[in-house]
Amino acid sequence: MKYQQKTQEFIIKIADTFSVDLNQIDAWLSDILKIKIEPFKPLQENNKTLSEEEIAHFAWRVLLLSKTLLQAIRIPIFDTGHVKKINNEDAHGCAITLDIVFIEHIQKKVYLSVVNVAINILVNFMKKPQTTENIYELFNIIQTQIMTPHMNSSGSGKSTLPMLQAAHELGIPFVHLSNGIYQLGWGSKSRRINRSIIDTDSAIGSQISQNKIVTAMLLRNAGLPAPEHALVVSQEEAMSVAQKLGWRVVVKPADQDRGEGVTIDVTSDELLIKAFNFAFDISLSKQVIIERQVEGVCCRVFIANNKMLYAVKRLPKSVKGDGLQSVKELIEEANTLENATLPWQRGEPFPNDALAIEAMRDAGFTMGSIPNQGELVPLRKVESTQWGGVDEDITTTIHPDNLDIALRAAKLFGLQVCGIDIITSDISMPWHKNGAIINEVNFSPLLGGGDISKRMIPAYLKEFVVGDGRIPITVIVGDKKAMRIAQELQKEQLLYSEQCFISSHDKTISSKGEEIYYISESLHQRCKALLFDIRVDTLILVVQTDEFLNSGLPIDRIDKIIIASQELFSWKNKDEKLSNASFDNIIELLKTANI
Repeated sequence: MKYQQKTQEFIIKIADTFSVDLNQIDAWLSDILKIKIEPFKPLQENNKTLSEEEIAHFAWRVLLLSKTLLQAIRIPIFDTGHVKKINNEDAHGCAITLDIVFIEHIQKKVYLSVVNVAINILVNFMKKPQTTENIYELFNIIQTQIMTPHMNSSGSGKSTLPMLQAAHELGIPFVHLSNGIYQLGWGSKSRRINRSIIDTDSAIGSQISQNKIVTAMLLRNAGLPAPEHALVVSQEEAMSVAQKLGWRVVVKPADQDRGEGVTIDVTSDELLIKAFNFAFDISLSKQVIIERQVEGVCCRVFIANNKMLYAVKRLPKSVKGDGLQSVKELIEEANTLENATLPWQRGEPFPNDALAIEAMRDAGFTMGSIPNQGELVPLRKVESTQWGGVDEDITTTIHPDNLDIALRAAKLFGLQVCGIDIITSDISMPWHKNGAIINEVNFSPLLGGGDISKRMIPAYLKEFVVGDGRIPITVIVGDKKAMRIAQELQKEQLLYSEQCFISSHDKTISSKGEEIYYISESLHQRCKALLFDIRVDTLILVVQTDEFLNSGLPIDRIDKIIIASQELFSWKNKDEKLSNASFDNIIELLKTANI
């Protein structure tokens, strides 16, 4: 059962005098933007004024497009929302009330901007034919008006959206705590994530892992294979270190990631000086690492909860031969296809620069070569986040000894989630037989960037979240009698070692029978506080007022409803008893969350 996301009202205004062809809009949405469209009733021809039904169909497509555009800027909206109300009494247009999924701590102006762009696209742009030029123009609108100004509005990383989408599919509730940090689940079953980071990752381990020199030192101290390298600040020091290590060496800035500034296969003083200057220029600390080069390919072992989630060989950015086209033609075709991909799904471009020519030359290719069907032509010497690459699944072929050092490294750094990069000539051979090393320990490794990784996200979540992350919640309705029933139920729960908490609007009782004090006399606020409390195994809410009719429910699922009495009081005036009609409204509201 999917988790139903909460919505917030937005009012948009449109003119009702424009003509719109829903068939043409749907073709753009489904064919070009890959948005699934539910069946609709076509408009009558030559109808210049939109009817209420037609406005509703149009507004529904605004919601569909808005959801997709919000996902493009990594805002985790997976439910479409609702067309709530249409008011077309104004002679100059109509006002449409939409219920849109609203993620906490995302500015409302971002939503308004995205919805307005969606309306403008549907009204003005999708009357055009689907030519290559018009498709590129649409992608440019999305890039310049949505992605460029708003991509950082959520604080989320590349791992966040696929992670939360999998959580949504698994029925795990989540809430945004701000700056891309999310809580999955409630109470004692809750976990907090930021990208692929989990809340039990060691802060010290994360700091060490981001310093390549200290990382290698700690690995060596633990008896694990690590790079041989030194930190230098001048060309003279670089040459001295390279002479001691022996050619070949790798040169890289000490404080950059994504593979930026890295030069491999350095075999002479001339190449060393060039590589040093390249790394030195982009280093923030003006420190450069000279490292003995180990033969082989980088393999990423993704560790989650002291287990291997998956492992991949990280091959460099490449084009695949078809036996017909030259390398130059393959690069051009690959870039054409990439440019036709949805802007938020694009990878890095396929380069045809000097570095690409050098990489393909070392592999025995030129721009004019015609590679065989399925043959990979490297455009970079190594894979990097900066340029991308090709992942090959090696989960079933990694040697147990190589997995062992990856698991030991993760524990050494105190990281529940990490990516251990092993450079080896053959991952199926033990590291102590072929000179393989642990090149890096990666804190917050990318999860969901490729197909292999995306498939493993549900398994990742099951490692850290129990079931759907929910705790049992019972609601008891009534006055003083309700609290007495709640305390009896609490005693029963304690027999099963459950940490059961009780809360009404003005009193919260811990599993030890002690009162817990909060800043608010509100059941809604107290319930939210308890959902964030990792001590809470089960929760009993005592409803004594009509507060939820004003605030809405703080939870989307209730396991059990018990009616102790019909004696309830007004939230605004505690001395005023509620009518039978108000009591019935409260019960109906609670039933909407009852499973």
